[in-house]
Amino acid sequence: MTEKIFCPRFLADHMNGDLARWLRIMGFDCLYPENTLNDKAILEICEKDRRILLTRDKELHSLAIRRGLKSILIRSNTLIEKFREIYSIVNLNKYLDFLKPRCTICNSELKITNPNQLKEETDPPIYRDIKKRHNKIFYCDKCRKIYWEGSHWNNIMETLEEIKNHGKNF
Repeated sequence: MTEKIFCPRFLADHMNGDLARWLRIMGFDCLYPENTLNDKAILEICEKDRRILLTRDKELHSLAIRRGLKSILIRSNTLIEKFREIYSIVNLNKYLDFLKPRCTICNSELKITNPNQLKEETDPPIYRDIKKRHNKIFYCDKCRKIYWEGSHWNNIMETLEEIKNHGKNF
């Protein structure tokens, strides 16, 4: 019998959109609610879904801790330093082999597919060019966003390596 891995899930408040995006790229379930959501609603979501709160708001962090919720107060300004703060609490690296990348827009798991399987009638012209040049794309069923290994891919991979390497120190 294989052991079931319970992966941490996050909620990044409106001041941590960059963390939400990068956690999703890494495959972590990370909600990023609208700025209109009040603190009470954020805490209720964290409690109900057992999510770790990522916030820069000291008061919200204190409220979460008093309610017995997991919360990480993000103090840094750079992405790598923000991840260092997360790694000091949660070793993200031990989950990475089990995760699939998520849509940076809607947080749904991405599917890997052959670009030729996309329906031609719904494809914008840029996707036709992608179909010619790539044999693999990442596709979101929910919001229909398409991702591919374009010129920015190397930068993404370098950033992910830097994030993971910082996590090895914990």
